[in-house]
Amino acid sequence: MSRVGKIARLSQYLREQLNRRIEDGEPGRQLVEWLNSCDEVRDTLAEHFDGRPITEQNLSEWKQGGFKDWQHHQETRALARGFLAEAEELEEEIGDTPLTDRLSETVALALARLLREAMNGETGPAQRMAILDIAREFSQLRRQDHQMERLGREQQIWEQKQAEKHEAEIKAMKEEISHAEIFTQVYGNMLRQKYCEGVEAGTLDPERAKELRELFAKNAERFRKCGVKDLPINGAEPPNPQAKSE
Repeated sequence: MSRVGKIARLSQYLREQLNRRIEDGEPGRQLVEWLNSCDEVRDTLAEHFDGRPITEQNLSEWKQGGFKDWQHHQETRALARGFLAEAEELEEEIGDTPLTDRLSETVALALARLLREAMNGETGPAQRMAILDIAREFSQLRRQDHQMERLGREQQIWEQKQAEKHEAEIKAMKEEISHAEIFTQVYGNMLRQKYCEGVEAGTLDPERAKELRELFAKNAERFRKCGVKDLPINGAEPPNPQAKSE
């Protein structure tokens, strides 16, 4: 709620000082004298209130309005600081907290403040209704927390299944590549042997010899990768020095 009284018109800095001095129990007369002695206060009063000074009645009205709002704000900040301190202690155990969890914690903090206000209020049917309403809100918040936990577990299970599926696909692909390499090795060595034997025996058709040379030239890198030797230049295998010496 926006306030328009004399004290409400002062700067935030002066209002903060005033509220702290009220909280410390400083007498009203002394506070009024201090305020009216400030240049900023006199300028504000001259601009908006024809220079009329702040009275003890103005201060009393502030205590029932602006000062109480400030107290509530301070209490909320104290609750928040307490929560953050606990969160820092648990940070190493729970890690980073998602944004949705932080929002849930903020709502719980607000409900805790409302519950405390209701408990400190006047006893009777109205108080009981207020406490029951807050309890229902807490219950709804807990149900939402449990639902988020369940969704988180389902997400974790889905991600694990996706990772296992991806790993299985990679394994199957590697097996296919391995089978293809084995086939390439067997097939390439078979063609190479036929080429060498045909050239050496003089039975290989020239056209067929040309096709084989072109095939090996086209797939030279693949054949070499699979352990298949290049075709000999003259068609026959080079002599084996070790076999000759034996």
